[in-house]
Amino acid sequence: MSTGSPRAVIENYDVARTLRFVAFGMAMGPIIGRWILILERQLPMRQGLNKNVQLAKRVLADQVIMCVPSVLGTRRLIDRPWA
Repeated sequence: MSTGSPRAVIENYDVARTLRFVAFGMAMGPIIGRWILILERQLPMRQGLNKNVQLAKRVLADQVIMCVPSVLGTRRLIDRPWA
C-alpha cells in the first residue's frame, strides 16, 4: 500500500522498468518450458519409486541450476536499467 496520493504514485511509476520485466518474462518463458521438459526426461516420476524423492531431486536441480540465472537476470533489471 502506498501512503502517497494516487497522483504521486502515477508520477513515480517507472514505465521502462515495467517493460524490462515484461521482456525478461517473455524471454524466460520458453527457456523455463524447455528446462521443465529436460527435468521431466532426466528425473521422471516413475511408478514404484518414492515419488517424494524424485520430486525432491527435481526441486533441488531446479533451484541449483535455474535459480541463479533467474535471480541474476532480475537483479540486472532492477539495478542497472538498459540505457
